[in-house]
Amino acid sequence: MRNNLMKLLLLPLVIVCSFSYGHGWTDYPKARQTICADDGGYWSSTDGSTIPNAACRAAFLQSGTYPFVQKNEFSANVIDYLNQGAVEAVVTDGDLCSAGATSKSGMDIPSAAWQKTVLQPGSHTLRFRATAPHNPSFWRIYLTRSGFDSASQRLNWSDLELINSYDNLPVVNGFYEMDINIPSERSGTGILYVRWQRYDAGGEGFYNCSDLAFSDDATTTPPPGPDPDPSPNLVNIGSYVTSAHDIAEVNDTVRFRLFNSSGQEVVDESIVVTAGNLDISVWARDLALKVNDIHSNQMFIGIWHEEMNHLMYDEDNVFSNRVWATDTNFSYSTSVIKSDDQPPVTDYDYAYPEGLGSYQPATKVKGTDGNIYQCKPFPDSGWCNLSSFYYAPGTGLAWQDAWIRL
Repeated sequence: MRNNLMKLLLLPLVIVCSFSYGHGWTDYPKARQTICADDGGYWSSTDGSTIPNAACRAAFLQSGTYPFVQKNEFSANVIDYLNQGAVEAVVTDGDLCSAGATSKSGMDIPSAAWQKTVLQPGSHTLRFRATAPHNPSFWRIYLTRSGFDSASQRLNWSDLELINSYDNLPVVNGFYEMDINIPSERSGTGILYVRWQRYDAGGEGFYNCSDLAFSDDATTTPPPGPDPDPSPNLVNIGSYVTSAHDIAEVNDTVRFRLFNSSGQEVVDESIVVTAGNLDISVWARDLALKVNDIHSNQMFIGIWHEEMNHLMYDEDNVFSNRVWATDTNFSYSTSVIKSDDQPPVTDYDYAYPEGLGSYQPATKVKGTDGNIYQCKPFPDSGWCNLSSFYYAPGTGLAWQDAWIRL
């Protein structure tokens, strides 16, 4: 059996950066893509069966994980951004909730299941999470006209009424905040549409849809609390992929692992190469976005963007992307594992979560992701029978404490 695991060398350059995604999203009322991302489940199945919300599931089936892991970059570049006609030519009717991006088009699907923030008539404070603040800039806040039905209609510009405008707001504790007013006669449901436009040569602007339910009984969904997870300081520990990785074929597996200073594996993620992601620029992006989405509390794959002052994955030049971790003594491996080096494991004792509570050391289960896992030896075997949220094999937040992927 050939060993095609290729471990990258660490580079001596060390740059310390405070981690942040660019560039932000509507935090209250919460944007569609943020609700779907927060609900999760999109890494645990290929058919969307582990995604709890039907609208998010439909978006996943059309666009994959991309809209959720890119929740902060629902953006479009409009050079003539002061010209509304130019804006509408790029962010076209029917595609407003995806910011005109075909890669995020699942967010435009009409559905009664989009989760809604309940707002009563009157004044509210809109919060936009500024993971990478951009000033100078301006804001345009729209509300759908009475009679618009998000369950059956795609959003068009003609469906919107401008309700508030702002220029160059300050960032307060990581958020842009601004007042919005819900008219007293509103009932039923609607969409709040937020456009945040930078004054810059590239014309970058951000476009978010937030689904609303109007209430006349003094009921309002409270805004979320502050972000409980402070961003870690990360250091550059080396190149993510090189031209030597450009050997993947259909049915191969590409894998990324991160090891702490003691050599313990702290990150282990992989994806299967298909005809759709065969090019290295595509599978490397998909793998990196998965790693970044799940493990942003301890690492990131991407580049430091000086102008935007944040880390981001570089889709234009796959070989420019670096691995960033919390310690210069961490190491990592990006590998291409050939399909004929992966003998199938077909024997297992249970299809998880069947048998939960009776697992013993060496018990084998088939995870919801289709992989086979073996319960670790005592004393770690005790974790195998505990909360699925933390210890479901392959998908729980701390599954590696309990299971070995075969």
